[in-house]
Amino acid sequence: IAGSRQIVAVFFYGSHVCGYADKKSDVNVLLVISNYSPLLKGYLKPLNELRAFILAVDKRGFERDVRQGWLGEFAVNRLIVPYQPLLNGRYLQDKEVKAKKRIIWELLENIVLTFPELSQEFLIEKEYFMHETLTQRARLFPRLTYAFLNMMREDLKKRNVDCMMKGYQMALVELAEENKIVFSNGCVKITRNFVDVVRKRRVRIPLFVKTVQRVALMN
Repeated sequence: IAGSRQIVAVFFYGSHVCGYADKKSDVNVLLVISNYSPLLKGYLKPLNELRAFILAVDKRGFERDVRQGWLGEFAVNRLIVPYQPLLNGRYLQDKEVKAKKRIIWELLENIVLTFPELSQEFLIEKEYFMHETLTQRARLFPRLTYAFLNMMREDLKKRNVDCMMKGYQMALVELAEENKIVFSNGCVKITRNFVDVVRKRRVRIPLFVKTVQRVALMN
């Protein structure tokens, strides 16, 4: 698939990583490739008695998807759920935290725009960001609903939640260091600094508009 191009990173995702695979479940792999054209393409490959679904993505396109949802978050959606690095785990963790930091920022921004006077008073549970992200993506991409429901099965929930929350925790710490949030009684509070940043922006695009735009990119 990569040919002579450099493979930057590889990871497994999906049912086998999350623990709900059956005998017929595909093995899901994402390849990040330098100078890959087309930007994004899927391949089905035989793998003994199973099949491997390999999603190949251009490095620059992948990183823009991390920063701004440039590919409709089609690649990022595989990185914000449990995954297993096969190549370049440090690079993948860095991109996971960057993606989750952007997601948290957008959710906080939406709170400020919706409740401009009350936003600083809210105590937000840390897991809110993970649950809200999964809920929004399930609404926008119905095919993900089956995966998310299985991932949150009673026997799998703790393991998968702990895995996903590591990246959110790291992103929240970075936002706290930047004085965008503070921690209070194990929860998150929005700072005046963050409210001022949101209010000073000339263009205010509500989160639901951004998400609809990303869905449109993938259709």
